[in-house]
Amino acid sequence: MSIMNINLLVRTFMIEEFRQELLLGDAKIEDFELQAFFRNLQATHEETAQWTDETVNRLKGTLKNYLVESGLATFIGNDIQIIRPLLDPRLEAAIEGSNHPEYLAVFNGR
Repeated sequence: MSIMNINLLVRTFMIEEFRQELLLGDAKIEDFELQAFFRNLQATHEETAQWTDETVNRLKGTLKNYLVESGLATFIGNDIQIIRPLLDPRLEAAIEGSNHPEYLAVFNGR
């Protein structure tokens, strides 16, 4: 959540992609899904339109590492398997009272 608070790219990814994987029950983020996320980002945001393939590949690796290091996923080759988080009710209540209630939707797949 801390990284989501300070990094718009991570927040956007978590809200648009991670949450969607939990909603659909797939719980596996494949490389082509990450590529589609970045292509869409480049098509809709002028500041990202000029990113090179090398930049996109590094960012994909960074997102994967964030998910694995936070305990939200494990590596399966180049893909990642999501581990559905179990939130303490006190944490859920704190998130509900925060400025980012959408984080509950991300972690609970709602």
